[in-house]
Amino acid sequence: MPRKISTVERVVKARNRRQAKTGPEKELQKRHDADRKAKFDCLKKLKETGIWKSAPESLKQQLEDNALAQLWQERFDAKRSKEWYEKQLQLQEAQKEAVIATKKNMKQLARFWLRSPLSQLL
Repeated sequence: MPRKISTVERVVKARNRRQAKTGPEKELQKRHDADRKAKFDCLKKLKETGIWKSAPESLKQQLEDNALAQLWQERFDAKRSKEWYEKQLQLQEAQKEAVIATKKNMKQLARFWLRSPLSQLL
């Protein structure tokens, strides 16, 4: 039977996992936590309204979906969501790869030019 992990060990492992994360990973986790909190707050606020209390059960899921869709769109437009940050990281990575590819192409072109008979004419 596996040994149970104590609360202290669990806390220490969680702390070590947090410390091992890099800058972008930390930012992703912060945004993920903020998204979860925003979702919780949005649903809590919705359930306190009179519309929610008077709505039939069949309409409540639709109200919830609409409120969350609006929330996610607002967070994305305000550049605060995890999804937006992930897309920015992907764009940055693609730009880095494009720069690397361009540099490689330039080196290959330079090598070709130096080896070509045309370079001997100049």
